[in-house]
Amino acid sequence: YYFNPDVAIAVDSTPARDLPDYDGKENFTYNTKLGLGPAVYMSNSSTIDDPRLVKFLQDVAIKNKIPYQLRQPGGGGTNAGAIQSARAGVPVVSVSVPHRYTHSPISISRVDDWKNTLNLLHIALKNINRDLLKR
Repeated sequence: YYFNPDVAIAVDSTPARDLPDYDGKENFTYNTKLGLGPAVYMSNSSTIDDPRLVKFLQDVAIKNKIPYQLRQPGGGGTNAGAIQSARAGVPVVSVSVPHRYTHSPISISRVDDWKNTLNLLHIALKNINRDLLKR
């Protein structure tokens, strides 16, 4: 309990499972796709992300023409789960770079997804304020 955060943004990577199905048909069960920008979470197996923070990141992305995607709910999790439950309700949101080959010696991401993730976080952190949590 050394820190007492007002909010927390967990930054991570998330699997892009936008590969074709075994029969060549389109796969509709993906969480994220490569090339669509950072993945903003709404929920995962350990967290329900704060809707005010999700909307804030969406608004920043739209205003600054930064492509982004909403990560489809599913398994996995980020450090946001531990942060959210360590105290009495720290508002959290997760932002991840889509990639392939989770938990292998290498992961592959698109450079534009990395750049767009960094750009979104940079602008969001410059513009976040306490009034955001009063909504």
